[in-house]
Amino acid sequence: MSRESIASLSAANVVGLPERPEPPSFLSEPESAIWRDVVATKPADWFLRDSQPILAQYCKAIVLHRSLSANLDKIDVSIAEPKEIEKLVSMVCKVSTLASNLATKLRLTQQSRYTPQSASTAAKKNGPVKPWETAKSDPR
Repeated sequence: MSRESIASLSAANVVGLPERPEPPSFLSEPESAIWRDVVATKPADWFLRDSQPILAQYCKAIVLHRSLSANLDKIDVSIAEPKEIEKLVSMVCKVSTLASNLATKLRLTQQSRYTPQSASTAAKKNGPVKPWETAKSDPR
């Protein structure tokens, strides 16, 4: 019968620790970057296999929203066709709503972190910024 050393007894058992999921191969690079950013904000076991398709759709929605918003920003409203502006604004709103709903389902939003009572308490604790908490302006 061999005796185990103190070092081997005190070593942490890392077998079976959850790993953060990697983005699926069908996501584009911008979508994969959002996936990694979101996954990094939660515990490693937050996104189980059953919620990963929803996370993938969230990442796609965010990239689509950014693209549509960029297109909307490029429009010169003084010469653009009103129907085209209306269509693009409608698409931006729909994708925004989709992303918001998916974020809520994935419990990524403030709403999922606080009850209305605890949100009120947190807001009261974080009242107006005190003068000494602001960055000092450059005297030059």
